Amino acid sequence: EAIIKARQALAIDRGHLYALMALIEGYTLAGQYEQAEKAIESVPEGLRQHPSIAARVGLYFVAKGDEDRAREILQNYLQSPPLVNILIVSELALKLGEIDQTFYLMKRAADEHAWPAFWIRIRYRDNALINNHPRYLSLLEQIGLDDKSVKELQDKLSL
Repeated sequence: EAIIKARQALAIDRGHLYALMALIEGYTLAGQYEQAEKAIESVPEGLRQHPSIAARVGLYFVAKGDEDRAREILQNYLQSPPLVNILIVSELALKLGEIDQTFYLMKRAADEHAWPAFWIRIRYRDNALINNHPRYLSLLEQIGLDDKSVKELQDKLSL
């Protein structure tokens, strides 16, 4: 469904950033690498270096087993991680097994109060590599999304 919607959006606007992201990610997650590669090739030149696109291209490379190219993309963003797109870059680090870099990026999002910091819990809470890691649990506590805080909020809101 996401791939269909992304293709419809791209029929209206070839440069629709979110549709391009969804298409690359959708094809990659579905294991449709030939289609993912075509989607990557269709990205307008001006958007190719956008962190949301580049990180998803890195995730495509990881899925295809080309970790060297994925690491090259990751290294480009470790020097000056983009705050708005920082968690997709941290996901790339995590997929590459770079736990320290993953936590560095997540901590930066939390420390800078970047709006996507809440995704630290939503996107990664069930990830077996980090879900019980002390640094991850500390980050959740720092942003007020540790299990205890969430439970208290749910009780308060009667959810």
